Amino acid sequence: MSRHTEAFARTWGAPLTAREVPEHYYTDFAGRVPESLFEFWRTFGFAGFGQGRFWICDPVQWQPAVNRWLGRVQLPLGEDSFIAVSRSAFGELRLWGERTGMSVVILPWRGVLVAHDRSAQMAEEKDRNNQINAEFRGTRPGDVEPAGDDGEPLFELALERLGPVGEDTVYGFEPALTLGGPAIAENLAVLEGVTHVTLLADLADPQVGSSRS
Repeated sequence: MSRHTEAFARTWGAPLTAREVPEHYYTDFAGRVPESLFEFWRTFGFAGFGQGRFWICDPVQWQPAVNRWLGRVQLPLGEDSFIAVSRSAFGELRLWGERTGMSVVILPWRGVLVAHDRSAQMAEEKDRNNQINAEFRGTRPGDVEPAGDDGEPLFELALERLGPVGEDTVYGFEPALTLGGPAIAENLAVLEGVTHVTLLADLADPQVGSSRS
């Protein structure tokens, strides 16, 4: 392990579940993503951590959801090609752009995309690597879950009632929050991940912001 993957493992512990990254991905994504992402893939695979709270995700698997969300809005970043690097138990997707770096977060339960242009940090390979390393090392369990209407985090409540999500599933609200449903644990269900996150893009016009709060 590198010091970056070791630091990540100290925060998140052993994977709940993991799938080896297909070897052809390293060729298919060469030049599109930094070597540091490959390092996380080789060390952990496509894996879930923190009882399924956070996932290093398969970008090919999640590309339909990425495409649907980005196809609904005009980002202030300009043209770029994006893939999902990680996701949460609730379907939050963190995206890498070939030109703008770790620049977009999709919060599907809120109908919001957050955009930060990091193209100024893309000139050198070390800067590109630093973005990936900072993304993984800087993410903490409390960063990747929504709070309920009462202000309390929902992950532990969902885990206790529904069990952990898997590589293909997420916790989702029924009815969706963008349709006026309340953000309460009793309205959460385990749903097919890509399908649910993709459908949420169509329920209301997504909003673009510069803050996740």
